[in-house]
Amino acid sequence: MKEGSRRQRVVVVGAGMVGVSAALWLQESGHDVTLIDRGAPGRGTSYGNAGIFATYACIPINAPRRLVDAPSMLFDPASPLSIQWSYLPRFLPWALRFLAACRPGRVRATVAALATILARAEEGFLPLARRAGIEPLLGPAGALYVYESEESWRRDRGNRERRRAHGVAMQELDPSEVYELEPALAHVVHRGIHMEDVFYLRNPHAVVDGLAQAFVQWGGRLLQAEVKSIGNGLPGLLEVVCSGRRIAADRVVVASGAWSTRLLGRLGEHIPLDTERGYHVVFPDAASLLSRPVAPIDGGFFMTPMEGGLRAAGTVEFAGLDAPPRPARIEALTAAARRLLPDLGDPAESWLGFRPTLPDSLPAIGPLPSDPRILCAFGHQHLGMTLGGITGKLIAELVDGTAPPSVDLAPFRPDRFA
Repeated sequence: MKEGSRRQRVVVVGAGMVGVSAALWLQESGHDVTLIDRGAPGRGTSYGNAGIFATYACIPINAPRRLVDAPSMLFDPASPLSIQWSYLPRFLPWALRFLAACRPGRVRATVAALATILARAEEGFLPLARRAGIEPLLGPAGALYVYESEESWRRDRGNRERRRAHGVAMQELDPSEVYELEPALAHVVHRGIHMEDVFYLRNPHAVVDGLAQAFVQWGGRLLQAEVKSIGNGLPGLLEVVCSGRRIAADRVVVASGAWSTRLLGRLGEHIPLDTERGYHVVFPDAASLLSRPVAPIDGGFFMTPMEGGLRAAGTVEFAGLDAPPRPARIEALTAAARRLLPDLGDPAESWLGFRPTLPDSLPAIGPLPSDPRILCAFGHQHLGMTLGGITGKLIAELVDGTAPPSVDLAPFRPDRFA
């Protein structure tokens, strides 16, 4: 235990990248930790992402130009950003908050907050990866953005400048340099950007599962059960009610992704959490076509060589947690991948996941004002794999309470929308 800290019973709800990382850092600090998920570790949203450890990704989907282009994009089923019409009435309050966060001043604040926490992302994840022995699952080959027109290159200039201003190292490439790195790409590339310092995960599910196995090996309790409620129990304690049992806790960490506010009920009613539904398709015999993750800058997706094949993953759809997958989204993603890699065969797997997202593109990290014993760790949008480790470390620092957190958590306060 850290000097001045006391051992506490902590229940972490959610065994994705964020929840498993929190459990491990809390365990490292000497606390008695129980990790609960209704499914197996890493089988939710952490399973199907693009696998990029995106320390450069300080540019939110909020942007001043969204005020102009969002309406036309949202209702195009092939657009990187779309909505199902039936979800529109429920979506409108969130959308108005999102558009308010697209104002230039708000965007600058968001970029600065993301850059600050992203700068600490590796120190939150790599120590856990080393301890769990999963470093062979990391592919240190960089990440490549490609532009298909001068207009696209010009339009993204501000984002490149913002990244550089916040210390992101990148190399600008002409078409010949792009093809030297990735010769299988179709000859539609106008320019490129290579983030050389970025690594990726060859198998995101195996990464999270490996961390969870390490947590159990080091004495943690992992339960597969559905949490029904969180409330007061014995005097001074919280009670987590789940399938067939009640668990007493000093602190509870809610890391249940897009389901977090459903779990919190009235305690979380002022947190406007929604979900960006993301799809992936896997081309099983095509991983050798690329040597690193590649993304078309206007396409909203990455193509990543992984253990199970080449995965094309991304795009944004707003339709809530309950609507079924939309085949048109899968078909559009497949067609977009084939535009850049004409030698792709047929996909063997498609998947839909639910990225937890807040209107300002920042996660909620910290205590609930209505009950500070409950800590929020959700809303990481496209950055759950990248920020899971540092979020877990920050949660452990909050539970320890011996010093201020190593990252200023003011921009991530759960009550910032109240």
